[in-house]
Amino acid sequence: MAQAKPIDAARDAGPKAPSAPNAPAAAPRDTPHAAHFDGLPMVGTFFFDGKPVGGNATYCTGSVVRSKGKSLVLTAGHCANGLNAATHRVFVPQYQFLKIPANQPWGLFAVGDVYKDKRYPDTG
Repeated sequence: MAQAKPIDAARDAGPKAPSAPNAPAAAPRDTPHAAHFDGLPMVGTFFFDGKPVGGNATYCTGSVVRSKGKSLVLTAGHCANGLNAATHRVFVPQYQFLKIPANQPWGLFAVGDVYKDKRYPDTG
């Protein structure tokens, strides 16, 4: 999991568009920077194989929705496309960056089924 790359990493690697003439000013010097933290148990990370099988691992976040039946995890449509195409897929609640699977606070859960609104395209 430590070697997983975000799905959008390829998009970020491309050339940057020129700044708009009315682009906002840089953030003030005292603006806090993002940092990894221990996470929340109701938010986690999906890890799944890339396409083709054996490609780089990719991941997306998901939020747990509890119900009287089983728990459901919601994620973005483009993540559902990746999960549908994958053969090996797990959800890690409260994923903690750079910790091995055995040290994740809530373990790993195999993803059984992926349900996606039929109106969402299979790509994109």
